Formats: sequence, C-alpha cells, structure tokens
Amino acid sequence: MMEKDAERALLEVCIKDQLRRAERYESSPGPFLSPREQHYAIEMLKRGAGDVAYAFYGGYDGSERNRLFVFPEYLAREDGEYTAAGMRELFPDLTEAAVCVLSVEGSGYRKLSHRDYLGSLLGLGIERDKLGDIVVEDEHRALVFCDGAMADYILLDLNKVGSDTVKVRRVEVGDDFRVERQMRPISDTVASPRLDSIVSSLVSTSREKAQELIRQGMVELDYEVCERNDKMPKQGAVISVRGHGKYVIEDVSEQTKKGRYRLKAAQYI
Repeated sequence: MMEKDAERALLEVCIKDQLRRAERYESSPGPFLSPREQHYAIEMLKRGAGDVAYAFYGGYDGSERNRLFVFPEYLAREDGEYTAAGMRELFPDLTEAAVCVLSVEGSGYRKLSHRDYLGSLLGLGIERDKLGDIVVEDEHRALVFCDGAMADYILLDLNKVGSDTVKVRRVEVGDDFRVERQMRPISDTVASPRLDSIVSSLVSTSREKAQELIRQGMVELDYEVCERNDKMPKQGAVISVRGHGKYVIEDVSEQTKKGRYRLKAAQYI
C-alpha cells in the first residue's frame, strides 16, 4: 500500500504541473501511464481539473499505456471522446513528439517475447514511463511505442534483444491500426454476484480462500484494493488477483433455475 501511495503522490505532482501549464494555455504530455495510473489520474482530474480538458494518447486506439494531455477547456470535444486520429489532427506537433513507433526485428535466431523486448529496453537505462505499449507482432518482430525523445537513443543503442541481434527502424501506424488482446474466456455459475464468490470462480479456489485473498489486500477491483467480500462488481469491472492474473467481468446477472448466477468473464493472457 505504501508503494501505491507513493505512486499516487508522484502522479499528483505531475498532474498539478500539467494543470498549471493548461491555465497558461500551454500543453505538454505527461509520462506514459499504466491502466491503474490512468484510473488514478482520472480521479484526480475530476476532483480539481477546473476549466481544462484532458485526453489520453498512446499512439493508437485501444492502447493500454497512454500519455495524459491536459489543455484549456476551449479545446474540449462536446462528446469528450478523443480518438488517436483526432489527437493527431488537433495536435500534430505534440503527438509526433509524444509517441514514436519503432519496429524491432530479430534475425530469426530465437523466439522473442514481450519480456525480452522490455528487459532489453530497460537494460539501456530507459525509464518505464518513457515506454508505451510493446506490441509483439510475431515470434521475431515487435512494435515499440516510445517517447519521441527516446527514439534516436533506441535506434542507436538497441542492438540485441535477449540473445538475438535486432534491427530497429522508425515506422508509422495507420488510423486503422488495432491490437487484438489475447483473452481466455471464462464461463461458470456462482452462488452469488459478490466479489468473494466471483474471485473463487476466477482463480479456481474455495470461497473461504477467496475471502482470505480479499482480506489480505491481494484483490483489486477497478484498480483499487477492495477488502469487502460483499462488494458487487459491475459489468465491465476489472478484477486483479495478485499471483493469479487480471480479469474483465462481462456479465454476472442472469440466474439459473437453481438460483445460481451465470458468470461470463475473460482473463488477460
């Protein structure tokens, strides 16, 4: 919990600085944020954003790691929605500097994983908040979304990923670029739509053990630690169980003839 409190404190400092810039009609993107950090950021902005607008941008629609843009209210869209293409159209110079896309291709000597790419990039001394999504396209190639200021450094210094030699080049992704997230479908029936019952099903354990996981603070509901067994997750809720994985609840409302609830969910692979 202390680590997350420190994470929030640092994020709040960053957002306050962006808000001050927006008040002066300036805009610059913050660091790349994880989905959890984006959740925190939205909470903070709703509490004290004032006459400003904001959007998240990671280089393509559906990106997981995104940079926060804060700008004056007059630039806000009426529907509040900013697509990646829309952001590039509104702020071409800012978005180009904020997110660069690099193709990293191995020789074919060995299979390369997301962990291989991330480890090699961090091994160059690059901070995680300078890196967006790493999209593994096949066993030997990935797209790296990164801070534009980091691109030249990566182009020059990233020569190996894992034990394989790689070639790095700049590329562009079109407005229709999408990433299909790999998910494992889960279908089950549960005694109750409560959190403890759902966690029990998701991680294939007893309800008593699920309650213990919740009491120990090992379960997050929508990126917040939840210690209430009787909490009722809503459709679309994200549940993370430490040591087991992350899940999305698709539905848990329909009842069977025996009074149980049909659970439909998916686990991130």
